[in-house]
Amino acid sequence: MELTLVSGFPSASVLKPLPEILQQQFKEIGIAVKVVEVADRGLYFDKLKKGEGDLWLERGSQNDGDPTFLPQLLFYSRGYYEENYNKAFWPGEKFDRLIEEARNTPDIREAARFTAEAMHILIDEETTAVPLASLYTIYAAKKKIKGLTPHPSGINTRWDGVYLED
Repeated sequence: MELTLVSGFPSASVLKPLPEILQQQFKEIGIAVKVVEVADRGLYFDKLKKGEGDLWLERGSQNDGDPTFLPQLLFYSRGYYEENYNKAFWPGEKFDRLIEEARNTPDIREAARFTAEAMHILIDEETTAVPLASLYTIYAAKKKIKGLTPHPSGINTRWDGVYLED
């Protein structure tokens, strides 16, 4: 058996060395993995629309306080990325109903509970997504650099307040 792993969101370079690690881990259980690296999200989405892959590797970010943000954005049948993700990875009506319940409740605890149930379907029942942890962004700066406050989501790190102290 051989699977094709498409590495490329937001770009293949950001995901290094994960494709090779996954390739080796699959090899240990007798599955060959062909790694296809794409340079940017446009090429990634093009391959996704065409179904030119079996596994899709990307670096996501829950960059919003709303617990439904990323699940709704990517996997809800009428979410923002409907053209790309939702058609390829939609986990079904039960997922949609839970996301709708979460988005319609004013209670953040209830929203988190509904979202957790939806994520259980996405990950444990439908196996649409398999989260991998430990993708780190490392920042280094001399002591003269001030105002750098990295944000855990990566994409929300603000650079407009960074300056060099004399």
